[in-house]
Amino acid sequence: MSGEEIAFGIGTTIAQIGVTAFIAWYAVKAALERFKAERSWERRVDAYTSALSALGEVQTSLGHWVDRLETNRSLGTFKERERFEMARTNFETTYAIATLLLPESIGKELNLASLALDAVVQSSPYREFEPLNHAYAQVESTMRILASEGKKHLSD
Repeated sequence: MSGEEIAFGIGTTIAQIGVTAFIAWYAVKAALERFKAERSWERRVDAYTSALSALGEVQTSLGHWVDRLETNRSLGTFKERERFEMARTNFETTYAIATLLLPESIGKELNLASLALDAVVQSSPYREFEPLNHAYAQVESTMRILASEGKKHLSD
């Protein structure tokens, strides 16, 4: 074997190693980007579903209060009030997460619902109809917008 053949063999081997390394690097990079995109999508789905679930709990609690006021029944036990507070706390937790992961327009809608719930708490002991009714309507509107925007956002 001559020196030229040895140099050519070494050059060919180095080129093959370089091409193989580049292909491996690119494949890993593409797989990682796909994984990140899928994981991001899963987090957004979780944020939407958690927010909708929390809003549903709040809406149920508010519905009980509005029904009681409309029918002139007592406002119920401490357990019912505690249920509303727990639902509200759960919503506030999911609201914080959703604000980080979801579009700004969704954050604004969730903020409107949060403000309406704050007005209910400030009207304690929950005897005023107007804050409860307003909060119920706002939660309902927020849920509708969240579901609609979520479908658009997640189909991208």
